[in-house]
Amino acid sequence: MKCLEGFNALHTNVEKGYRIHPCLATTEKGTPLGILASFDYNRVQKSENHRNSLTIEQKESYRWLQGYREACKLQAKIPNTQVISMGDREADIYECFCKATEEMTVKADILIRANHNRSWRMKGKILIKLRKN
Repeated sequence: MKCLEGFNALHTNVEKGYRIHPCLATTEKGTPLGILASFDYNRVQKSENHRNSLTIEQKESYRWLQGYREACKLQAKIPNTQVISMGDREADIYECFCKATEEMTVKADILIRANHNRSWRMKGKILIKLRKN
């Protein structure tokens, strides 16, 4: 497809294109209010560098951190409303948890579907501790 030159495959054996990662604002009942932010990107060819050697800004998962930052900005604008940044397993990244635990005067809450059984400050793993409660 000549019109899509410069784009890489979305998935294996799938047409070429680009990705859009929207941050949707809804009410507590799920009524859409609009797009808070949108991050678009083109999947790059696999690098020979190991993913642990890349900075967070070089990884696709950076979009989750950007989304949480946008939620924090919104929380500052509407302090009497609870803002929750929700993410799937791809959002289970160290940088999001670091940002969520920073000492900030105003920040959004964060809810992430766990992908890793991370260590917890109070001895043990988070998922094991949650299952027992």
